[in-house]
Amino acid sequence: ILWFAYSNLDLVIAGKLLGSDLVGIYSVALTLSWVPLRKVMPTVNDIAFSTFSRIQSDRDRVRQSVLRSVRYAFAVFLPIFWGMVLVAPDAVPIVLGEQWAGTVVPLQFVCAILPMRAIVAVIPPALFGVGRPRVNVVTTAIALPIMAVGFATGAHYGVVGLAAAWLAAYPLVFAVITTQSFPVLGVSWRDVWNNLRFPLLAGAAMVGSVLCVQLVTRDAPTLLRLIVCMASGAAVYLGVIYKADRAAITDLRALLAR
Repeated sequence: ILWFAYSNLDLVIAGKLLGSDLVGIYSVALTLSWVPLRKVMPTVNDIAFSTFSRIQSDRDRVRQSVLRSVRYAFAVFLPIFWGMVLVAPDAVPIVLGEQWAGTVVPLQFVCAILPMRAIVAVIPPALFGVGRPRVNVVTTAIALPIMAVGFATGAHYGVVGLAAAWLAAYPLVFAVITTQSFPVLGVSWRDVWNNLRFPLLAGAAMVGSVLCVQLVTRDAPTLLRLIVCMASGAAVYLGVIYKADRAAITDLRALLAR
């Protein structure tokens, strides 16, 4: 019940405070932003739960598995979501049509924060797998009023304000969930930082490169600019990851080959 309320809180508040047209714009932006997580994470979480259930008595293996999950979730989803932020002004009119241009800024706001959500998404199966589901219940109960206040406040400023509530409130939710969950799983913030720093560096390089390409190609046809930006961003991100964290590439290849 808590999870259902938490997952639908923004739409409930939007329905109360915004008109149907604005709710529709927000819903489309939200749906687009969540597609990557909703397509991938259910399968990943099913596998992760069974893995953590098997190794729950080995605390060091649990710790290493959590860190590996956090590392790959962040490394995979960071370029996707930040890339969506960068190309949304060009991609939305092409994919949905000019009439949905109002979804661009809400989509950008939500996507900007979703790499954090990708990290959080790997925590519940770990907690359930090691027999500590209560921690997940407690953190969800704390997150619910935080996001409620954020959405209720943001909705007074329209659909953009509602989407901006993700940027304002979710970092606090992220802090609550991780500070309560990571110690239970034997994970320190130093461990987490060591696993996130290279994807973060690669993501920053990707953002810089795409912004430069957008500046150079500002007068080019929209579709051409979109293709060039996506290709250059992907190349820079993968290139930095390969140079800075080649061990992660090797480890991921071995994992996928199983």
